[in-house]
Amino acid sequence: MSSQHRQKCSYGGECKLIENDSCHANDFEHPDFCRDGGRCENMNYEHLKAYRHVPLCQYRRQCLDYNRGTVDHCRNFRHCLSMCRFGHFCVKFHDEKHLSQENHPFHPPCPLTPFHCRQYNSLCDTKNIRTLSIEVQNHCLQYSHVCRYGRQCYETADIHWKNTIHVARNICLKNDACTEIDQENHLNSFSHPGIADIRRFCPYPGHECRDRRKLEHIKQYRHHGNHDRSGVISCFGQNKTINFVENQERIVQAIKKYAKSLNSRDTLSIPLEIQKWIKGLQPIHRCSKVIFESILVHGHVMSREHMEHLKNPSFVAQAVQEHKRVRAIFDRYKTPAIEDYAKEYIRAIVFLEYSKKHGTTAITGAAIGDLLMPVTHDDYGDTIRKKERMFQSLMKLEEVETIKKCAIDIAEASWNLHSSPSGIGYSNDKELGTDKHVFSVLGPHLGHYYGDIFLVFKSEVMFHPDANFSPQAATSFLSGRTFTNRPWVQDPGARSAKIKCFHESKLHCAIPGYEYAAVAELIAVSGLQKKTMDIDLKTILNYWTKADSHQVFEAHLPRLVPLDYIEEVYIPKNLFASLTSAAQESATKVFRDTLHITDHKINLTDTGGGVSPLSDKSRSEYQDFVIGILMKKIEKRKEHAKHFRGFVLTLAPNQFTDHIVLPLTINDAHNQYLRIHKQSSNSNVVYIYWETMYGDMMVTLSDEPIIPDEKQPHIRCLVCYIAEKPSMTTTSYNESYSYLNAGEPYRHGIIKTNGQCSSSSRSFHRGCNMEEFSMYCLKIDKQTGQVILSHAGPNSIYCYETIACKFSKISLDLNKLQYVHVSAGSHKVPIRDLIISFEEISDLHPSFDMKFKRGDDPFPRSKKSYDYDRLTSSKIPYTTLSTKYKTSSSTDDVFDYDVDDKNLDPCPYSINCVLQESLKHMKEYSHPCPYSELCRSKDKEPHLTHEPHRVEQCSLKSSCQKLDDPLHRVKYRHPGYPDFLIPCRDGLNCHNKTFDHRTKYSHGEKIETSEFMSYDTSHKPSSKYHPEYRDTEYTHVKTSDQRTPCRYGSNCYVQNNSDHCSEYSHPCEYKSKHSTSSSVKRTPCRYGNNCWDKNSYQHCLEYSHPDDE
Repeated sequence: MSSQHRQKCSYGGECKLIENDSCHANDFEHPDFCRDGGRCENMNYEHLKAYRHVPLCQYRRQCLDYNRGTVDHCRNFRHCLSMCRFGHFCVKFHDEKHLSQENHPFHPPCPLTPFHCRQYNSLCDTKNIRTLSIEVQNHCLQYSHVCRYGRQCYETADIHWKNTIHVARNICLKNDACTEIDQENHLNSFSHPGIADIRRFCPYPGHECRDRRKLEHIKQYRHHGNHDRSGVISCFGQNKTINFVENQERIVQAIKKYAKSLNSRDTLSIPLEIQKWIKGLQPIHRCSKVIFESILVHGHVMSREHMEHLKNPSFVAQAVQEHKRVRAIFDRYKTPAIEDYAKEYIRAIVFLEYSKKHGTTAITGAAIGDLLMPVTHDDYGDTIRKKERMFQSLMKLEEVETIKKCAIDIAEASWNLHSSPSGIGYSNDKELGTDKHVFSVLGPHLGHYYGDIFLVFKSEVMFHPDANFSPQAATSFLSGRTFTNRPWVQDPGARSAKIKCFHESKLHCAIPGYEYAAVAELIAVSGLQKKTMDIDLKTILNYWTKADSHQVFEAHLPRLVPLDYIEEVYIPKNLFASLTSAAQESATKVFRDTLHITDHKINLTDTGGGVSPLSDKSRSEYQDFVIGILMKKIEKRKEHAKHFRGFVLTLAPNQFTDHIVLPLTINDAHNQYLRIHKQSSNSNVVYIYWETMYGDMMVTLSDEPIIPDEKQPHIRCLVCYIAEKPSMTTTSYNESYSYLNAGEPYRHGIIKTNGQCSSSSRSFHRGCNMEEFSMYCLKIDKQTGQVILSHAGPNSIYCYETIACKFSKISLDLNKLQYVHVSAGSHKVPIRDLIISFEEISDLHPSFDMKFKRGDDPFPRSKKSYDYDRLTSSKIPYTTLSTKYKTSSSTDDVFDYDVDDKNLDPCPYSINCVLQESLKHMKEYSHPCPYSELCRSKDKEPHLTHEPHRVEQCSLKSSCQKLDDPLHRVKYRHPGYPDFLIPCRDGLNCHNKTFDHRTKYSHGEKIETSEFMSYDTSHKPSSKYHPEYRDTEYTHVKTSDQRTPCRYGSNCYVQNNSDHCSEYSHPCEYKSKHSTSSSVKRTPCRYGNNCWDKNSYQHCLEYSHPDDE
């Protein structure tokens, strides 16, 4: 029998071929079975490779036979938990099922990580851990928390890696050149150099921090208390009959036809620059002094119809209750009894004021709801005194005074306003329905006849469901002027048809593509006189500044807009001085820094009438000044502003009794999508995205609009309820149900009680950042009936909880759901970017880097020069040894070399040389580049050599614990690390013991690299210093090998296969022939030619074999 034994399988106990490939099993030797059999719990890689094991049971710890203790089953199957392949970088740390099925190298996660654990935040903020309480220290030692630095963490202590989870976010592609660092969503979605993934809390709440807009402050801090303070703009369904998608298509097709009529070769071309300009426009309202004072008192900008209602004291009392200052008091107490008493108090005050103005008989017996109000002055006064007495023990005196003053002021202003409402062409407005809107111009407003006070609204007002804009003023449709100014639209003749034509011209900023249709209108109207469609932005601006305000975009805002939505106010100095002292004080307090009182003194007696352009010089100069500022602002917004891309609204609390329907159906959105993308395989999947704060809100899809005061026995609904976000002030996590359900939204109370719905979760928000808007995605697959509610935006990196349900067509036909509604529960709910899409929007689904491992370069695409942090006071000039990642000038410019690398003698000390950064030394001697042949800057490094480093890759790769071992680094390669360590100038006296420092520098070790390198014979080491180097032989190895290095290295069990070797190279092919005169003597192998380790490179370094020659 031959004494030759079989070669060991390189996969050891992990080999997958032993059971199914008899040839492989016969040709290669495999280890024995682990003696623990099914009891084995060791999932260490080395153990699994050293021994074969019985298979893992697919049910693991949930196996019934395992829990019953069935002997045969437990003998034949293991039930241990495998190690999660992501290890320290696992993102599913809040997934209880995942944690129960796989082991992780960190402690159980804190339920409030990563954003809201107060104990861990205290740990991060302290400079001395010992000053923290025992409870805080114990908590941080017993539970894991997400490391603030993610992929940028350089901490090496074992205790840190046991107590933290590292989520490697994807890198921002722009790195240091990022222009979105001031945007929280972007900062919370991607990693940026030098910025922690989870920034520390600023000591001040968001609304109090003065530095919140400063870039350096934003890079360091996030803010708590980011409560949305926008007022509620009520929805009245003013656009429910408008099909904005069809309007867009109608406008574009009409102008395309018009363009062809001008010139058969002329086509409609829409420059991107003008589309950006359109997106940068904001609605601007102009008003007189009287209207401005009334706005300040009411706290709203009002429509004409709203002003009409002010003659009714009941309506005025309701307006007082909704005033911001009064609402703030109600929200502070959140007590129904106090709110009811306050409402009765307000009603009595308003009725008393109106009775003084109008006389008692006009309001005798006026009722609000079920409450019959008193009918005499004495009765009103009696009610007021009783309530004030009750408030003594319920509210602060100054709060009562605030309510009383607010009620009296609004009653006074309402009485004055309703008798002389503002507006031009009021009778036409009523017929057109525009009396229900607040008028403004979408863009620079040159309508001086409306007044000299400019109110610049926030752009988000245009994304409200009740807002819209038309190419020209609504009244121009009835007068017929628009058909002259816009010949591509035919005059229908009849008055009712003209009104219809006006409604068909409306556009909405929340409908994708609105800017395209708007630009088409501007191009056509700007080129009307010259009969051309070749129009640029400069021509449009010239037209805009010369045209009457009725001939540019007329914006129709919701009927009642709170002052929160006014971004800036411009008013001349003398006009501001003419306001009442109360109005001046209120304007200064409400608008603060956004109130711009210019130095202009205008003629207060000349309004200019309805003439355009403006004839009065003082008013003209003031108007030009403001318009100039607004034009610059639009230009800036065009390039840098974050634009909304969906509906924006704030819902009033109504306990889910009112359901606001969007003026865009799923079917209309789908038709628009198909026009752009033609037929798409994804068009059967609907994605509804939205951002909201606080929670306790619903998105309801239905096959017909929900009408609260009508019976709808056949209505079919899909309800998506987002639970109120849980409290983060407690140490335990407690969340209400978030759910999906097929049924009417009015069943919400029952579902909250018994939890019976289609699908739900009580941990949906675990891991969310509660201090910012949260984005959600509702995915509806109409073909399969699958509905999935998940997180989108930054929270999707840490929150993987989903709520899913599959509906049959019998229970709920998803194809019939067309209408999208939103509603709120017990508090107001701000919603923004509500989008209906038919493709997954990739930038709303940020993820993590699945390939990132411990030790990898955090920003591999932006590597700078190799960082040498040596602790030295030497004045010798330092430079980097490798310019692999240099971004500045080449090394030739730095060292002023006039010779190439072939004229340099190799330094005899090689990588051990402590002078390799000396300019004088580097001009005479070359040294091995730390990156060997893998260096990408070879042409720029004449002072370095780049010989192939023929070694295997370390099996632990970048997770290796021996990265600080110079000899190990020479013997094995590690992704992301240089092959060699550079000598630290302090050598054995170095006091820097950190792992990070030791992974870069050696400290006195003498490392011989010759046996691992393939040298060119022209680069023999110089003998100038030490003659003993003369006898050292360097074998030339061909380096033009174009084959791919085999991933299994010398452990490859098919390296004797000629077909395989023609494509792949192996380390054993490059074995150095060691000189007998060298200091390295190999021991003859005891097995001789029968050795089965002859193909092992490491074995052959120590042992020789007869057939080596």
